[in-house]
Amino acid sequence: MKSLDLGNIESFPFLDPPQKRAIDEGYRVLEELGALGDDGRLTPLGEQLGKLPIDPRLGRMILGGRDEGALREVVIIAAALGLQDPRDRPHA
Repeated sequence: MKSLDLGNIESFPFLDPPQKRAIDEGYRVLEELGALGDDGRLTPLGEQLGKLPIDPRLGRMILGGRDEGALREVVIIAAALGLQDPRDRPHA
């Protein structure tokens, strides 16, 4: 939502609004990842993460893998971590 610049998340007209602690936890994760600056705005890294259609933690792994020259390996790990149950595999 931050990357869409929808304004204050706490005042967004959700049909079923999240609890305040869930919003606070989301901000905490983004800060830990380096995606939010001290002013609460997205950093360049945060803008990159906002373009990825995955959990920001996995996105941070992927961007780090890219920067370290290990993108292929990190994408495989991120794909495995992104599964609800690691035993679930697509049927060929």
